[in-house]
Amino acid sequence: MTKQTIEAVLGGDRKVSPFLLEINSSMKDVKVIILTDLLDTRARKEKELQFYADQLKELQQKMYYIQKEITLTNDIINMIRSEKVLDIREHLNKQRESD
Repeated sequence: MTKQTIEAVLGGDRKVSPFLLEINSSMKDVKVIILTDLLDTRARKEKELQFYADQLKELQQKMYYIQKEITLTNDIINMIRSEKVLDIREHLNKQRESD
């Protein structure tokens, strides 16, 4: 890798040390392995992120239904407390008495 190539990669206005040039020229194969490892890591992390996004979506759906069940249960409790629920047995007895 030449000094110009390194400068182009780093942005052109940065100074490249001779030590960095020597490492880059003597370790070209190592850089490929490191880049490959980074690409593999990125792919694994993207896959992991997608897994957690799917899990989050599933959990949010479950939360939605549980919240609906809680609301329904609270409505039933409030109806019972305010005696809005008709006691069928009591209602039938009152109907028979009135007939």
